[in-house]
Order: sequence, then structure tokens, then C-alpha cells
Amino acid sequence: MAIVISCVPVGQKKQSIKKSSFQIKPIDKVINKNAVIPRHHIELVLWTSSYFYSSLGLTMKALLPKSFTRPTKKFLAELAALPPIPRAGQGETHKPVVYWNRDSAEKINYYTSKIRAALKDGKYILFLVPELYKISYFSKKIPLLSDENCFIGTRSALSTPRQNLGLIIIDEEESPFYKSFDQQPYINAKTVALKLGELTGAKIILGSSLPSVESLWAVKKKKYTLKASSSKREAPDVKIVDMRQELKHGNYSILSGELQTRLKNVINNNEQAILFINRKGLSTGLLCRDCGHLIKCPNCDVPMVYHNTAYGIRHMAYILICHHCGQKQRPPTLCPECESYRIKFIGTGTQRVEQELNKLLIRDPAKTRNYRIGRIDLDVAPTLGYQQKIFQDFSDKKYSVLIGTQIMLKPELLGQVDLAAIITIDPILSFPDFRINEQVIRLVNKLRTSTCNQLLLQTYSPDNYVIQNVSNISLMSEIENRRELSLPPFSQLIKLVYAHKDPAKAEQEAKILKNKLLVQWDSLLPNIRYTIYDIQILGPAPAFIPRTGNRYVWQIMLKSKIKDLTLRNRLLRVVPGDWKIDVDPIETL
Repeated sequence: MAIVISCVPVGQKKQSIKKSSFQIKPIDKVINKNAVIPRHHIELVLWTSSYFYSSLGLTMKALLPKSFTRPTKKFLAELAALPPIPRAGQGETHKPVVYWNRDSAEKINYYTSKIRAALKDGKYILFLVPELYKISYFSKKIPLLSDENCFIGTRSALSTPRQNLGLIIIDEEESPFYKSFDQQPYINAKTVALKLGELTGAKIILGSSLPSVESLWAVKKKKYTLKASSSKREAPDVKIVDMRQELKHGNYSILSGELQTRLKNVINNNEQAILFINRKGLSTGLLCRDCGHLIKCPNCDVPMVYHNTAYGIRHMAYILICHHCGQKQRPPTLCPECESYRIKFIGTGTQRVEQELNKLLIRDPAKTRNYRIGRIDLDVAPTLGYQQKIFQDFSDKKYSVLIGTQIMLKPELLGQVDLAAIITIDPILSFPDFRINEQVIRLVNKLRTSTCNQLLLQTYSPDNYVIQNVSNISLMSEIENRRELSLPPFSQLIKLVYAHKDPAKAEQEAKILKNKLLVQWDSLLPNIRYTIYDIQILGPAPAFIPRTGNRYVWQIMLKSKIKDLTLRNRLLRVVPGDWKIDVDPIETL
């Protein structure tokens, strides 16, 4: 089945038809000669395909209902009977509103009032959320969403075209989950929704507890309107704990003295605490102290992580697991390189924190009776159902302390606790990605909203610039940093990725493409003003993880200021089909 976008006399396309590489087939049957998909949605598909440089077929598959790609006889009969959709003109253009609010109740009231107003005007409402659990959360909090003119969903909700769209709400607009990174087309639902609002004239609300750098810059440039919370509730303070001083005072535990004291008080008072660490497992690596050999995955150039997990049918065992390809193996008793027995586990994960906490509480049973420790990571909660069960148990106070990774940071499910702490922030700061500063500040902000008291942040780098500024709850300084380096929103990044089993082949292909891009850009220069259309071709270089799944990965990064999509795409034409083209990547690693 196909959708006719436009018609031209065949005489005008004779040369194109002769040169085409595909076979032209006759039309077997016209199902419906009328326009059954709103014109603005067809334009949205075409624009999305061009902007993200993805094939039109895959883009249509992502942005049209599944029935169009897998039609049934019933659907075809219904489609044939559909009346024509009247062509609607583009409505009045509205500036997107950035709604900055950390108060959940106030946010619900604001969304409700805007939805009610749109329904009163007879408009259709599209409500986008980044994760599935938010669908049920908002459906319960906002009964108006049950109206037939309201549709709430994740990025797949964009595949439901509507003619009379009046309001688009994008909750948690800064979330990386709006970006499709694991399957083609690699589109960002937020970007597509903004374009949809532009095409239809619908009002757009970008809700956030801490807006993205790109949105704040758009507000500063007066492209967006900012509406801040009227709530006078202040965020809890962040207390930085210098773990270097803990070592000097003889405390070699991953839990600082202050955190140990507060955890005991929380449990003794029948209160609750959350402990965050951005790594599952017991340890992040196995190191030989004689030759320095680090046990790595045989398929990927990454250290294997030490876990206490089910191995076999009915017993628990220590095991090394690769978090990228899933490879498992028993930890060696001797170093594979020098056969030394002096091998040591390094780093910390959720299981290690759980072990340390149990040791601490067992030593003082008088003050810590009847405690239970919960853990939430992808080992114990691989699906949303398991995660919701753990959150519900925590809400029912079946756990005194909950230890978790990023999946714990769901304020709507977590609720308010009496104590929150970050076990260590340093591993996150070590990642060489331009969004890391923003991610750390956002992480701290989420944990602050989950506690009514002070947030403890343990670190070995208390003088780090980001650590010193986490309490500001602002990303305005980050805007200036990005301006100096010409990073988004002051340019567009396009990541080109190639992987091959042969390392020499991967490197060679990357170098060949770099030369092709330079030649293509030079050929385009005579027709443009270089001062306006600036571009940098960075690389090629091995990826941050140079080998995954036994394939060697190389990448080239384009830093572009080209506003003309046609011109930019002419440059991208030289990229072979076996390369991954990621426009506006969430991370550059």
C-alpha cells in the first residue's frame, strides 16, 4: 500500500524514470482517491525525513499508524469508506511556552487548566511523555485525559494524525528518552512535536523541573516564552562531603561518617532514605596489582563488572558481566597475564553499597532493628512491572532504605523521603561528553525534589566546577560554556558511526569517508557564503568504547551551522548506507 503525496504529468519525469534504479510498477487499485491523512501530517513526515536524514519509508512507518504499514482487509474497507479531510489552513503561530516547575501539584493544575481550555474550544490535545509509567500517572491525576479528543503517549503517539490539533504538551522536555537511539529512524519526538505545532498552529507547552540548555537559550532569544512556578517552596540544600577527608580520618568505607550517622537515625525513627549510585553490581572492575592488567570483555573493550548473581539453576555465585554485550564468565583466581594472585576488585556498584550498609547496621542492632534494604537496578528490576512493584513496596514502607541507579529517579513514583544521598558523583564527571555538566546538575535536581531535607553528595573532587555549582539549579552558565566551544544550541552535531569486525577495515573506511566529506564540501563552497554556512569535520577517531559486540567502532563528528537542510543533505549524500547517521545525538561518546 502507498500514499500519494503529489501528482505531476509523467512527461515531466521521463528522464528521472529512465535513470531510476528501482522498478516502476503499475497501480493495481485505488483504495480512496480522497485525502484521508491531514496535509500537515504529510508535510511533517517529509520534513522529519529531511531533517534527520532518514529514509522516507522508515519515517512514514514511524509517524503513521501501524495499520498503514500492516493493512488488514477490515482496515482497507474502512479506509475506502473515509470521507475526504478538508484542507485546513495553518493557524496562528504561537511561541512555545517553557513551563519551569518543581511542584508536582502545581504542574498538574496548570496542565489541567490548559487542557480544559483547549477542549472548550473544540481542539484536539496531544500529551507526550518520555516513559510509559507516566501515562498511567497523568491519566489518574488529570481525568480530562480520558476525553476522546485527548491522546497521551510516548514518542509513538506522534503516529496518530489529527486535523484539529490545538495543544501539544511535552512533559519533561529535557528527557533523552524522546530520542530514538536503538532503531531507525533516529528521530527526536520533541523536535518533531515542535515542528508539528509550527505546521498546525497548535499551542506548545514544554514542561520541566529544569529546562534543557537549548530551551533556556530559546527563551533568552525570545523564541520561547518562560513561565516559572509561583510556588515559594525552596529546594533543599546540597551538602558536599569530601571523601578525601574521610580517608585521612581513617574511614575507608564508601559511606562517609555523616551518612552513616544519618542512616542510623533514619532507620531508628522509622523514616526512609534513598541512596543513588550510577552503577549496578559489586565492583566496576577486576585489577591485577602486580602488572596492572584489567579484566575486559572478550567482545568489547570495556572492563567486566563484578556481580553476585544467579549462575546456574539453584545457587548464587560471583560472576563477571559485560554491561554492553551480556558476556558472562567466572572471575579468575589468578591474573591471566602474569599469574599473580594479587588481583583486586575496584570501584563500587549497587550490590557493594547494599553489602556495606548491611555491615554497618548489623554492628549496631540496638538502633537499627526491623530494617529492610531494597535495591532497584536492571539486575533486579529489568522491566517496568518489577520497578513499579519495588516503588510500591517502598511507598508502603516495606523498605527503610532504597539503593538504586538512574531508574530510581522517577519522582512521581518515588515520592518524598527523609534522607537522600549520592554515594559518588565522580565516575559520571569523568565521561568526555559535552552534556555531562548538564546531566549532573539535572541528576542533583531530581534527587533534591525527592527529599524534604538536605541532600548529601559524596565526592573525591569537591573543587570541581560542576560540584561547586550544583546548588544553583541553573544552567545559564552552561550556555556560555557551549557558546565558547560552538556546541548546541550554537551549532548542530551529526554523528557518523561505522563498525566492522576487522579493525583495519573500520579505520580505513572512516578515513575514506573523511576525505569524501572534505571533497564534497569543497565542491559546494563556490555556491555558498562560507562565513554563513560554517562546518567542522572532526575525526575520524575510535569511539569512546572502541569495540562492542566484537565489532570495532569508528566515528566522525560534524559540527554544522548550516541552516539550509537541502545544502546540508547534499553533503551527507556521500555517506555510505552501512554508516549510522545520527542527527542531534544525545551523547557524543
